Amino acid sequence: MSSIFNPESFMNQQVTGSLDTQYIPVPAGDYLAQIEDVKPRKAKDSTILDISWLIGSDQMTPLGQTVQQVTNLPKNTVRQSLFLDITSEGFLDVSKGKNIQLGQLRDALGQNDPQRPWGPSMLKGQVAKVAVSHRMADDGSGKIYSDIKNVRKVA
Repeated sequence: MSSIFNPESFMNQQVTGSLDTQYIPVPAGDYLAQIEDVKPRKAKDSTILDISWLIGSDQMTPLGQTVQQVTNLPKNTVRQSLFLDITSEGFLDVSKGKNIQLGQLRDALGQNDPQRPWGPSMLKGQVAKVAVSHRMADDGSGKIYSDIKNVRKVA
């Protein structure tokens, strides 16, 4: 059900009460998930591949509730960030001992065949089992973030 939004009414409305300032993280546990988005980014001297995993809101958490019941969000994503080894020419380094985490992800998705061409955009839409874990923010704020701890093949 969609709501009717009127910008003028919105600007003139008043509410009582405070708004939440932190998201409720996806509970730690194992879930079936689908890659919704893949984006590379530069951070200082590193190249990172951010993978957004969509966790099915109807999936049961280890606490016996659905993800949506716990987070109160209709859509729940958890980010996985992989540091990439890039050649001096700016390409993905495929030499021995490089891009291990990406290799593990590709293997879990059945995309690590050395005889088949591969590109990062091929990750979108893929499904796997993911283990969600939690970490505390480094800034002392007490914020809790959900992370992807590992990815496994769907049996």
